[in-house]
Amino acid sequence: MYPLVLVCLLGLFLPKTACRLAASLLAGGVAVSLYHSLLQWRAAAAPVLICSPNASCAVPEFAYFHAVTPAFCALVAFCVIAALLFAPAPMGLTNCRVRRERRTA
Repeated sequence: MYPLVLVCLLGLFLPKTACRLAASLLAGGVAVSLYHSLLQWRAAAAPVLICSPNASCAVPEFAYFHAVTPAFCALVAFCVIAALLFAPAPMGLTNCRVRRERRTA
C-alpha cells in the first residue's frame, strides 16, 4: 500500500502512467488481502500455513469486534481507493476512467 502513495503523487504529473501503475498495485493488493482474509475466516484451505515458526497466517493476532482483522481492513482500504480512483470525476478534474472518443466521419 505504501508504493501506492508515491504512484498517486506521480499522477499529478503523468496521469496515464500513474493510472496503469495504480491499477496493477490495487489488483495485487486486493488479491493478497482477499486471500489472507479468506484464510483467517477459514473459507480458503491451505495445506501448510507457516508464516513464522511461532505463528500461522490463518490465526489473526488480534481482531476488532471479534471479526475485523488487519487483513480485512487492508482489503476494504484497497477497494475504497479503487472506487475513488475509477469513480466519475467532478467537472474540470481528471481520473482513471477510460473515455471512449467518438469518431467523426
